[in-house]
Amino acid sequence: MESAFSSTSGDSVAEKFIIEYTNYERKRAGVPELRWDVRCNIAARQHAAEMLRLEYFSHTSPIKEIANPQDRTYHAGLSDDIVGENIALHSEDRDAQGISNQLLKQWMESPGHRANILNVDFTHLGVGVVSVKDSVVKDSLIRGTTYRIVRYKIRHIGVQVFVQRKIDFKSLRVVRKDVESLFMSFTVDWDRPILVQVDTWSRVFGPINSKVPIQMDIPQNAEFINIAKLQDAQALEYVRVLGCSVRPMDSLRSDFLKVGISDLSVSPRKKSMWLLEGLAAIDNSESGNCMIRLDDETYWMKDIANRELRFEIPINEGRQIRFGLGGSIKKTIWNEIRFDLSELERPNASTKFRLFKKIYDDERTSR
Repeated sequence: MESAFSSTSGDSVAEKFIIEYTNYERKRAGVPELRWDVRCNIAARQHAAEMLRLEYFSHTSPIKEIANPQDRTYHAGLSDDIVGENIALHSEDRDAQGISNQLLKQWMESPGHRANILNVDFTHLGVGVVSVKDSVVKDSLIRGTTYRIVRYKIRHIGVQVFVQRKIDFKSLRVVRKDVESLFMSFTVDWDRPILVQVDTWSRVFGPINSKVPIQMDIPQNAEFINIAKLQDAQALEYVRVLGCSVRPMDSLRSDFLKVGISDLSVSPRKKSMWLLEGLAAIDNSESGNCMIRLDDETYWMKDIANRELRFEIPINEGRQIRFGLGGSIKKTIWNEIRFDLSELERPNASTKFRLFKKIYDDERTSR
């Protein structure tokens, strides 16, 4: 499914014109302009290409997994809670600008499509335009005479995908700090994954030969540790390890022994690590927290205060950081940041990150 989305191509020139014309209409109406989003664009192109290939015209796909616009944006890489979609087609033989002009004219003359274009709640846009233009030559016998008949097939399908993006980064900075922590190592007898939670940080550890080895750094001032035995990605049994403080160590050891955790080793250590610091504005959030995921096993839950999110997250090589509102792990609103820590280890690391940051901002705001 992912490859079908990522490999879809479209008429990029016509798509660019539609984005410009859409924002022109919004500006005329006094509505903030929309930012281009690559994943919305992928979803729009996929749906346009699919309608052309399967010869149908509808917001509802015959493919169950991507039946509606929300499903399609999710498979393209994000899932926003407010999604809108415009579709149109015409068969006029025009250049890219003419194709886009006609598609937007049809949308603006339709009350429902016009409402999407001018909807103040939408913040981001993707456009897909897919065309077919070919000819079929047939020989026909008419009254004993053979005639060569040329039939032309011209079809342009356009799709707009709108979303409301609720997380908008105001600042991002990568810093390197010396961090003091407690390095913990222990083993849990369990043949399925174990979830470990330390304050707002959580991570899932997998089993090896019916035992789950766990090694992790925790802050010196951590307030509590929880451990949960997992089955089918859901917590079926919780083992309360500690609920107050990880210190003193004697109390920690006795609490671990009470719940059958073995091979406990705790030692202080100091190490240098890269941290991503940032501030994000949260638009009209009904959620009191934000889930920040480094990968499928590790995430933080950070509180949102006054519609702002401040964070300082350790980052590791080759990982992507995803931000999502609410508590749903699989399907939520994602803003992704991707970079390779090895680039930061090299000389002029801050310059390289600023370049990454510029590329990231450009991807979100323009085309």
